[in-house]
Amino acid sequence: MRKRKIEKTLYLSEEENKILEEKCKKLNLSKSDYIRKLIKEYTPIKADMSILEKHRDEFKMIGNGLNTIARDAHRYGYIKERDLNHYLTWLNDICDDIKFNLNIE
Repeated sequence: MRKRKIEKTLYLSEEENKILEEKCKKLNLSKSDYIRKLIKEYTPIKADMSILEKHRDEFKMIGNGLNTIARDAHRYGYIKERDLNHYLTWLNDICDDIKFNLNIE
């Protein structure tokens, strides 16, 4: 007698099927076993995106500043190192804040 009585039908694209077959082969699992493993071990995490929204305007300003540096580098053939360091430091500070708020090391 079957242990599992519920049948599910799954439709995949060619690319998705290829990926599934490669992963099954790599782990030496059947497709059914691989999908069951994903179902049992996967835990969805609700991401709190408010921290990114908090920094949205800063990301825009940094992007605009870096675009200006790139445009000037193309136009004049040199980069204002002080400005570049300013934007990169600012970006690193934001990344550190995001990592801290998401408890990522």
